[in-house]
Amino acid sequence: MKIVQSFRLALVGLSVNKLRSFLTMLGIIIGVAAVITLLSVGRGVQLFVSAEFEGLGNNLLFVFPGKFVPGQNRNPVTGRLAPVGNGLTTDDYLALSDPARAPSLKLVVPEYGRYSSVTRDRYTARTQVTGSTPGFTEVRNFSVSDGNFFSDQDVDSGVRVAVLGQTVYQELFPNGESPIGESIKINNVPFRVIGLLAAKGGSGLNDQD
Repeated sequence: MKIVQSFRLALVGLSVNKLRSFLTMLGIIIGVAAVITLLSVGRGVQLFVSAEFEGLGNNLLFVFPGKFVPGQNRNPVTGRLAPVGNGLTTDDYLALSDPARAPSLKLVVPEYGRYSSVTRDRYTARTQVTGSTPGFTEVRNFSVSDGNFFSDQDVDSGVRVAVLGQTVYQELFPNGESPIGESIKINNVPFRVIGLLAAKGGSGLNDQD
């Protein structure tokens, strides 16, 4: 009975002070909606950041030479801070690849990249060109959609071969023909295309294709 009486008294109170009751309910509704919105936005940001890191590859550790000096070593092309000091060497790569010296590292892949002009006949693409080893696709979560990625034999022999990303492919081969076996030039140095990477999309403001 007490519960019923309390409920009746509450209804009477609401009917007597309709405006105040309405404003109270409105405040509660707005407060709950705001909390739900904040939780949804937070979850969305979390999923976005997770997707960005997964696009780069999982459990990655990037090693750069030298030290960062804010305001003194900003890359004029990318706007990012560039490390100052001596570069990493092949000996550094081999040391990190040695399980006895770095047992926690599953796979080590060296990378060297720079923005360059890539041309084919009258077509030109200005893009990031990366030199690496065959383990690049596994570490950076890339897959080949046509042709092949370069092999250890290609690296050891020093043969000039290239694998294109989708964006560069579309700029150099606008008619959609297969690039496999075709010749391109990177800074006027000829290379033979042996593979085409599957589309991966962007990571932040960077186009990974």
